[in-house]
Amino acid sequence: MAFIVRRVDANGKTFGEKLRSLRVHSGISLQQAAQDTNIQLKHLQALESSNFSSLPEPSVAKYFLKTFVEYLGGEPKYFLEMYKNECGACELTSPMLLPKQRMQKTKLLAPHRILAGAAVLLAIFAVLGYIGYEITAMLRPPEIEIFEPADETITNKAVINIRGSVAKQATVKINNRAIALMPDGTFEAEVDLERGTNVIEIEARKRYSKPKTIYRRVVLEPENPL
Repeated sequence: MAFIVRRVDANGKTFGEKLRSLRVHSGISLQQAAQDTNIQLKHLQALESSNFSSLPEPSVAKYFLKTFVEYLGGEPKYFLEMYKNECGACELTSPMLLPKQRMQKTKLLAPHRILAGAAVLLAIFAVLGYIGYEITAMLRPPEIEIFEPADETITNKAVINIRGSVAKQATVKINNRAIALMPDGTFEAEVDLERGTNVIEIEARKRYSKPKTIYRRVVLEPENPL
């Protein structure tokens, strides 16, 4: 806790009381003085009440005091000396930073603010990248693999078995007919063939994706053609 000792002159008046007497004698209100000197009213009140803890750093407080006294037609040197005597060690205990110290502190804080801003931007880019990846994944056609038959298969049987597997959350159609999938994504279906070349269309798609289509050409050549 800081203790302020208010010294009095030979007339029994403190620094603030003498300053207030000068203003009153000049017939000027605090509000008018604040307006004419561009010094905030609270700072003039702090000077007149010797409330040094409410003033800015000492260098600024002295500037306010000098400007105020000159405005009132008083002797700045006299009041500055009284301020120094009554304030005592307030210059050493002031919690405020001098302009140079403020500038140095700002320079030290600037890199941290830059790093913080960069971290925020990286986080935003990461989120946008993730969203973009998810959208691309939704629109990408699903992977599908056909185990059998091979393309351009020749058979003498009127029915051929289609087996394959597809990515999860996809659906499969063979010649526009929906095919049931096993839990592991595999599927199997029979397709009737006609004599000659048969083109079998196997289509896989996810809810929002483009379709992935594979074709198998199967030739039916009966052993005993009619």
